[in-house]
Amino acid sequence: MIKEVYNSLVNNYLKIKKDLFAFSDKVSKETQEKIKDIWIEYLPKGADPKGTLAIDGGMFSKEVRTGVIFVVNAEAVTHDGEKTVPKDKMALVGAFKPGNDAKDMTGLTMEAMEIKLGILNPSPLILMDGSIRKKIGKKVDEKYAYLIDEIKSTTLSREIVSLNLEDEEKKKNSLMLENKLLISKLKETASTLWISKKSKSSDVFNSFYSDMTILELFTQMPGYTKPIIHQIDEKVTGGLRELDGLKGEYSTFYIRLNKGTMILRVDVFGRVTDREIENIMDKLSSDSIKGYPYPLIKAHTDVRYQRATELE
Repeated sequence: MIKEVYNSLVNNYLKIKKDLFAFSDKVSKETQEKIKDIWIEYLPKGADPKGTLAIDGGMFSKEVRTGVIFVVNAEAVTHDGEKTVPKDKMALVGAFKPGNDAKDMTGLTMEAMEIKLGILNPSPLILMDGSIRKKIGKKVDEKYAYLIDEIKSTTLSREIVSLNLEDEEKKKNSLMLENKLLISKLKETASTLWISKKSKSSDVFNSFYSDMTILELFTQMPGYTKPIIHQIDEKVTGGLRELDGLKGEYSTFYIRLNKGTMILRVDVFGRVTDREIENIMDKLSSDSIKGYPYPLIKAHTDVRYQRATELE
């Protein structure tokens, strides 16, 4: 069969090449002027990254006949002025009852760990993997709003109290509430950048193609886009005053730290100016590899390695 696949590839090579160039030409004509308007070339000057904290987590789940075994961990690394070193970490192994929600709850548990590490390790700048919209998630069913009373006093602890609930449905909704509460607390205590190296968002160009795809194809130099301001939907707070801290705006912009490297999407609570974006690029560029912040690479590598070790 592999021979037939190779033959098909050879026979269709010219058509594939033509289609790719046609795609490039089409997008170029539609967006060329807009790229000039929103893309600002800027060569980062480099700035001392000392004190920058980066956090990432890992997760694994395995379904067996009687339930789902899960493993989650998270690590915070910091730049001490000379090198990036681990500062704090958390890990947990447990089990959920059989069901379709086990994977979601594993992810929510990992995210809670990540945010707790940010709250427990105050830093002038925190780097988190992901986007604000996805981390905040959707509105929790109002019938579970009462659960907030059981978790609101534990934001400064290392315990994920939602996992103590027996009912799986309550546990999932409680985890969703706990994460919202933790993000609200993090928003109050630290300046946090939420960084994505993959995004399908099309907020900038309003095109069928993602903003990241267009910027990757038609820009090469380091720079950034003018920020887009989003309003956090008040529905996600469910009217709970404990989650009022989530209300408000956040900014989204794209950056490239080095010529020809990847485009990154960055979210930050509140509004940012061009100069603030340039300051962010200065700090990130001083400790990056192929255009991606090394502290996040370090945290990501460590949690994946630890996960594999714990399962041996």
